[in-house]
Amino acid sequence: MSILHRLGFDRCPTPFPTTASERGQSETVGVLMLTGIVIVLALTVGVAMTLNVTSQTETAPQIDLEGSATKDTVTLEHAGGSRLEVADLEVVLRGDSTERYDLASFTQRSGTNTTWFEAGDSWQRDHGLSGDTVEVLLVDTASNTIAGRTTLELTATGPFFEVEITDTNSPVEQGESLEVDVAVENTGIDTGTQDVEFTFDGAVEGTESVTLSPGNTASRTFTYDTSGDPPDTYTIGASTDNRTAEETVIVTEKQANITVTAVEGLSDGTTNDTYQSSVTVTESANIETDGLGVELIVEERDSKATVFQETKTPGEISGESLTVDFDVGQLDANSYNYFTTAAADNAVTDGESGEFVVGEPPFFNVTIDGTNSPVNSGSTVSVDATIENTEGIEGTQTVRLDIDGATEDSQSVTLAGSANQTITLEWTTPNNAHNDSPYTATVSSDDDSDATQITVESGGGSTPPTVTTQDATEIGGSSATLNGELTDTGTANNVDVYFEYREVGVGGAWTSTTPESLSAPGTFSATISGLSSGTNYEFRAVAETNNAGSDTGSTLTFTTADPDPPEFTSIDVTSAGSGNDNDQLTFEYTTTNDATGVTLFAETSRGTELVNDPNALTDTTGTTYTFDAVNMNARDINIEMTVENADGESRTCSGTITTQGGTLTETQMTCVVN
Repeated sequence: MSILHRLGFDRCPTPFPTTASERGQSETVGVLMLTGIVIVLALTVGVAMTLNVTSQTETAPQIDLEGSATKDTVTLEHAGGSRLEVADLEVVLRGDSTERYDLASFTQRSGTNTTWFEAGDSWQRDHGLSGDTVEVLLVDTASNTIAGRTTLELTATGPFFEVEITDTNSPVEQGESLEVDVAVENTGIDTGTQDVEFTFDGAVEGTESVTLSPGNTASRTFTYDTSGDPPDTYTIGASTDNRTAEETVIVTEKQANITVTAVEGLSDGTTNDTYQSSVTVTESANIETDGLGVELIVEERDSKATVFQETKTPGEISGESLTVDFDVGQLDANSYNYFTTAAADNAVTDGESGEFVVGEPPFFNVTIDGTNSPVNSGSTVSVDATIENTEGIEGTQTVRLDIDGATEDSQSVTLAGSANQTITLEWTTPNNAHNDSPYTATVSSDDDSDATQITVESGGGSTPPTVTTQDATEIGGSSATLNGELTDTGTANNVDVYFEYREVGVGGAWTSTTPESLSAPGTFSATISGLSSGTNYEFRAVAETNNAGSDTGSTLTFTTADPDPPEFTSIDVTSAGSGNDNDQLTFEYTTTNDATGVTLFAETSRGTELVNDPNALTDTTGTTYTFDAVNMNARDINIEMTVENADGESRTCSGTITTQGGTLTETQMTCVVN
């Protein structure tokens, strides 16, 4: 073991300061300087000098240091020992941080001589330390030694308000409001009332009075308008009578606000199309952009390979919109994503994305399924045909019925790829049509056609009935009422009327309702059931006679209703509290019987999550959630809740609850079917 180690000098952390303003920061205060002397002397004259230094240290002035401390003051008492000159003494306070003061900065509380610190004297001053204890070192700068030390407990006296800046919305643009959240806690032993001051760049900009009992806390939010402050970094502060908290915030330059408001020209199409996109960009802050650029990227969805990329600089805008055109050209059959962005040096980048499909052109294949031939002159010929899109993407074409080359009827048909639809086309024959029978009936699309022969007979002088199809009514999820009208019985005494119906796009045989016999013109109806919900059906009215021919009305369609998803039958939000952060928000709801699950999510406007429960209870009599310790001081609570049934059908309700000082001031909830 070395001599320095035995003397304890190797434990000195730092050299003693050389100026009065730097003194009192080292626990051993100057011993390391002596250590340096020892090292130099040991190298030249040996251990004898080391022993001499040791004896000098032992003869340095020492006192018995006592005292007391509160949360904001410290009192030092000379309880015995050497008489020390006040001008030579510094005090080091160590708590949660370190503070250093000249003893002369203290106020003498007992004693008569302010030049000397001697037995019976006491000196006091304020401090800014927190925590439970403070270590006190009394440094004699004349001898470079610690003349005394003690550890004091920081005791509470009366109310004592600690303050903390808990949150800000910094950085903010010049002209925006700076929001500062402040927390205050009474760590003292008495109830008290103090003003909480908010300062911006040294100036007091807001004051609020707070009353707290011991151990309680309160939150306050200060709002400051930065319109008059140029972009820079600023110091903000929050202070009570006992403490001050500071933090830096940033005010940034006003930025332009650019938004991609429209992207056109990139929708589903075919390989025959030429794609030209237009991107509309809007600046809404009335600040001219700096270096505006607009970019469009098109990529294959699966491989992510870029097939088009271009950036254009169309010039600057302020408070207006401009449109940038891109010539993408023709594309191969594939699924694509597109991304468009608008950026400027003084604005946040904005963009839009989407997807589209390029396919081969559609091909509408035509197949005639059947007709009601033969018919009598003056009656209606019905031709059933199935139209199928055998390849390519969705398309729309007009399908025509030609009789001996003359178009008598047509329908517009829209089909997705590989989809089909059965349609009925009609021709009302003239009274002498039998003279030119038979006829060639041709059903054609833009791509294909099919033909069949139609026979028209004289009917032996008889006249067929006429019937019309009317809209379906009372449409439910599994049933509907079909309606028609027998407009003329022709030469028949009795006419059997009924309906034929089937699912759209399926083709094949029709399902017939039970015939009803009519002896005079009039309306008729039939209710059908066993239908599938959310499904398209087609139907037509039919009139038949034994010897005067028949007639078929036009084909109409209807769609059965989707089943109703479950719903919240009631939603009620209440609040209670004093306006501080220990407030309470109560949320109560009920659901319909078919509900099997509820997801509930709530958070504050600052993003503080209150609840996130994917398995909330369902209850037709009422379920209650209560949130405690919610800061209701001008805070918004965003709530989103979804109710679902066993089939996966759901309804989502969302809204914003606005509160002010613990009082619910506004509730808005909107529910939509998913």
